[in-house]
Amino acid sequence: MSVQRRLPAEFTAFHTLHHRAYLEHARARLPLATHARQAVDRTFHRLASTWADVLRQPSVEARALAVLDEEITKLSAAGNLHTPAARPADTPRPGSGST
Repeated sequence: MSVQRRLPAEFTAFHTLHHRAYLEHARARLPLATHARQAVDRTFHRLASTWADVLRQPSVEARALAVLDEEITKLSAAGNLHTPAARPADTPRPGSGST
């Protein structure tokens, strides 16, 4: 029997607000959509497991993006995938206000 832990409402709201942008961010850097989804899933899992600590950070968004970038880097290194060193000018970073 597994016990499912209820996530805080703040985390659920953060996930709902940022999931799509984070997925687009990961898709721009990873060659396969499955890898992008994996990076985003791992990111939100890490954030959920340390949510109280994440909330104590000066910027929740900055911490989340750092975790996402770490996960993208891990997948790139593990799979010998190509990840651009810099974002193209037309690829805004999630949360930058650009669409």
